[in-house]
Amino acid sequence: MVCCIIPSQFKAKRLNKLTNINLHVCRRGDNQSSCHSDRWRIMFFAGLTAVGLLHLFVYTTMKHEERPEFVAYPHLRLRGRPFPWGDGNHTLFHNCEKNALPDGYEDCECGTKH
Repeated sequence: MVCCIIPSQFKAKRLNKLTNINLHVCRRGDNQSSCHSDRWRIMFFAGLTAVGLLHLFVYTTMKHEERPEFVAYPHLRLRGRPFPWGDGNHTLFHNCEKNALPDGYEDCECGTKH
């Protein structure tokens, strides 16, 4: 069973010089745990690097979306009875920047409650 597939020993030596990671072809009698631990270590650090770079890319290119214009559709925001919390008009997880009331958006500062 071959654990780490590398076509030739020359490429393994060349990779070892470039990355300082001991890559070798695992043979049937070799210690399989060392081969697997090298592979998982490489995947772990490459994965963390990729996630960090993608996080940085998304954070730098993200734009704040504008709030859509309120349209009072008659079939939306019907209240058969008031909600059992607060003033009865706000939902349980109400966000004044994103959620509209039946008569339109609230004018509130960021971080304030209803």
